[in-house]
Amino acid sequence: MKHPSKPRVFSRIGMRNAPVSAPPTRSEIEPGAVRELLGDIFVLSYDAAAGYPFRVAGTRICALLGRDPEG
Repeated sequence: MKHPSKPRVFSRIGMRNAPVSAPPTRSEIEPGAVRELLGDIFVLSYDAAAGYPFRVAGTRICALLGRDPEG
């Protein structure tokens, strides 16, 4: 995913030097640290039957898709 806010999100949640196989856990992310970027953030989960459904989608993601992808 190539988006101008991606480096800012990763640096603020401490992923700058983290290996790709080790994303932060939910408890390690402080939403206040990325407040102005929350509209650009989305989280996917994995389900064998459903694939990769959206768990959380920011407002700009919803606007881009024209709907709320969470359901």
